[in-house]
Amino acid sequence: MGKTTACILLLPLVLTVLSSRAGAVEIHFYTNTRGCNGAGFTFTPAQVQVCYQYNAGSVMFLGMTSCRRSRVYGNSGCSGVSIGSSTGSVCYYGGGIKSAYWYYICRRRSLLSDNFTSSSDTTPICKSTVDKPTGIVYTEESMTGSWMLKSPDAVNLMSQLESLPAGEKIDWLKTQGATFVALSAVQTRETNV
Repeated sequence: MGKTTACILLLPLVLTVLSSRAGAVEIHFYTNTRGCNGAGFTFTPAQVQVCYQYNAGSVMFLGMTSCRRSRVYGNSGCSGVSIGSSTGSVCYYGGGIKSAYWYYICRRRSLLSDNFTSSSDTTPICKSTVDKPTGIVYTEESMTGSWMLKSPDAVNLMSQLESLPAGEKIDWLKTQGATFVALSAVQTRETNV
């Protein structure tokens, strides 16, 4: 097999890996009602049309595009009238948030963009519900980035983090193995509670 054939065979694999990494959506639930900062729980990666539940003061969606719409609700189960809806990466604040999900609004196929195989991906419904976070997140008030720590024991880690003084939280997260993720532009929306 020649070099050209090997490159042609590897190209689809490389593009598939890049596509899957570029498309991850994250949902962070924070207790703070005035903005998406402080300590919170993360659901990463957040799957399309899955309702994520947690009683929060604010919720941040990251990794969203103009073809992905988020919705937040004042009740569990992502049902009834939404109290916030937007495309793109967004922070919903104002309190009273109990559940959230996202879905596609565009029907396009592109190699490194929003790929989906079914028209049902564009229907604003939830197919399942998740209430167990995949980790914890801590975002400073400047919102330049977030410290993320993935763990199946997120609830216990959150109680440890919240018991620390503000000046010690980042050092504690670092010793636990948290990674820093820089935030790009995030729009803000007040919920309609």
